[in-house]
Amino acid sequence: MASMPIPASKALAWNLVSEVTETPDDLLPAAFRIAGGITYNSGAVLRALKASMREGYAVNFGDAEKRELQSNEAYFASLGDDQSRVLEQGASRFNERVAELNTPDMKMRGGMAD
Repeated sequence: MASMPIPASKALAWNLVSEVTETPDDLLPAAFRIAGGITYNSGAVLRALKASMREGYAVNFGDAEKRELQSNEAYFASLGDDQSRVLEQGASRFNERVAELNTPDMKMRGGMAD
C-alpha cells in the first residue's frame, strides 16, 4: 500500500510468499512442488475455495467474509456424519504431505495448520 518494494526475505517473514528461491533456475521446480501440493488436496475443498475466491473477488471484505463462511458451512453440512472422519483424514494427509515436502515446522492439528 505504500508502493515500496519489499525484499524477498521480508515477504517470506510476513507470509506474503510461501517460498523464496536462491536462483531463477530454482523457481520452476519450486512452483511445481507447490502445485503438486495443491493438487494433492481434496477436489471438493479446492472447488469450494475457488468458488469462494471467484465470488468474493469483486465485493467488499465483509461480504467476501460472509460468502466464505457460507461456503464453509455448506461444505461441512455436506459431510453429514462423515465430518469427523473426513477432517481426521484431511489432517493426516496434510501431515503426510508436509513430511514428503520436508517442511517439518508445519503440522495440522484439529483441522488447523500451525
